[in-house]
Amino acid sequence: MKWLDFLGQYYKEQKKANPDYKYKQAMKDAVKPYRKQISGGGTPEEDAAAAKKAEEDAAAKQAEEDAAAVSAAAEEDAVAAAEEDAEAKKAEEEKAAVVEVPPAVEAVSGGRRKSKKVKRSAKKRRTSKKR
Repeated sequence: MKWLDFLGQYYKEQKKANPDYKYKQAMKDAVKPYRKQISGGGTPEEDAAAAKKAEEDAAAKQAEEDAAAVSAAAEEDAVAAAEEDAEAKKAEEEKAAVVEVPPAVEAVSGGRRKSKKVKRSAKKRRTSKKR
């Protein structure tokens, strides 16, 4: 085990026992147990317990990473769903904002509107027949 890993583990253990325990003190106190571990001075039971604890820690860490990945995927799905809902709402609002323009009032003459030019030519024909 590397020094920083050992130191972090040692500090956590000591901090649980004593909430006022400082990391600086852990750096001083962890030297002897670390050297003992490096030289293999631990008993086989301690080595087996340490190996089992390391295995459990690795499994717990993997479980946390898996849970974080699942929650991240769920969060991404939720964000995508929220974006889709927002787009649908926006499209619905735009659709509702379109106001239908009522049809123009139809001219009285036969339901068709006539341009001024057409009206003038029709008027000339009527007046020419009267003469």
